[in-house]
Amino acid sequence: MNPTDVERAFLGAVLSGAPMDDLTDELQARDFYQPKHGAIWDAMLAVHRDGNKPDIHLVAKALGPEAVRNGGPMYLVELTSVDVAPMTGQAAQYAAQVLEGALSRRLVDAATRIRQEAEVTTDAKATAETARALIDEAAAHGINEAAGMSAGALVEETINALEGDVDPGISTPWLDLDADVNGLRPGQLVIIGARPSVGKSVLAANIAAHACQSGLGVHFASLEMTRGEVMSRLLASNATVSLANIIGHKLTDEDWSRVARKSNAIREWPLWVDDTPQQTLLQLRARARTTARRTGLGLLVVDYLQLMAPRDRRVPREQQVGELSEGLKNLAKELGVPVVALAQLNRGSAERQDKRPVMSDLRESGRIEADADHIWLLHRQDMVDPKSTTGELELHIAKNRNGPTGKTVRLSFQGHYSRAVSMAWHPAGAIA
Repeated sequence: MNPTDVERAFLGAVLSGAPMDDLTDELQARDFYQPKHGAIWDAMLAVHRDGNKPDIHLVAKALGPEAVRNGGPMYLVELTSVDVAPMTGQAAQYAAQVLEGALSRRLVDAATRIRQEAEVTTDAKATAETARALIDEAAAHGINEAAGMSAGALVEETINALEGDVDPGISTPWLDLDADVNGLRPGQLVIIGARPSVGKSVLAANIAAHACQSGLGVHFASLEMTRGEVMSRLLASNATVSLANIIGHKLTDEDWSRVARKSNAIREWPLWVDDTPQQTLLQLRARARTTARRTGLGLLVVDYLQLMAPRDRRVPREQQVGELSEGLKNLAKELGVPVVALAQLNRGSAERQDKRPVMSDLRESGRIEADADHIWLLHRQDMVDPKSTTGELELHIAKNRNGPTGKTVRLSFQGHYSRAVSMAWHPAGAIA
């Protein structure tokens, strides 16, 4: 059937008594190939919203002055003929075909616009960004994947969950941290904030490695370090080999033996490291989705937020970072995975007597505080007090959307191995 015939069959099936409730969620007037069919569908929706079943009389009345232009009552009668609407039970199938046709037309329109832009552009990268946006817009147009749930069904789902085992979420390498934050959850944005060289990249790499060892696919967007630098740190932490020896190519025989043993396992990790600098949200989204197709995706790591390229460099920096923060939160929900994003802190803590950071030290945007589900702020006393020999990395839980805040988890910072290890006692066999 051609698009016009499909639309006639669909509208005829509705006028002949097909239930409306299952048809109103996605289909919109603009999805119809014939404008008059879109107008008729709008009239049907108006009748349905008033609590009535669409019939020829009510739909013609809802069309009002548009009725004559769109064929009038006689056209509605024609739509209900046996030849046009053979079975009301096929209404959902016809609706799906209408949506499929609308998507095809939007993709053709997007392709035309992309070609026109490519023929006149002087900035191919900008055109590629526009192309991604146009394709995403075409594919997402009119879709409502989260239509909600009734109170009754939601209560049932919640009670069933309460009766089952506790969902531990995605664990970190530190069980004492997991106990406070209940693990990382799909759709959450986790911000790890620190001044330069305190250890936020070490924690991000440790979290990524732990997720891979648990069988979760990880996309690691390294906007600061090269992919070689990321892997050097992963090898150092997992093989317990000096990072300086790896970077300086000064491995001892024992080092080589340790690296060889661990490298075989690391080769099998579902990890993808992308060190493209100045990535935009659209690029990050596209590449994370590609990783999801390659290996599956359980975690997205961004190192670090302020190095991402803004959508518009002309707007104030605070607004740029705010849009990036909001975009990462939306991306976490869209992909259904936790997003761990590192963030640089300003010099506010350096100017206070107590050098420990607070949330207001997050550089350039208070929006990060609102968007994040977790905010962990890092502090090392040996970075501000040359006499300190504690070797501790303090992880302060400044925000915890579903739990208590204000706790500090103390980790042993082993920078020479590019790792942080829990200082809390754990039962034998637990991962510290």
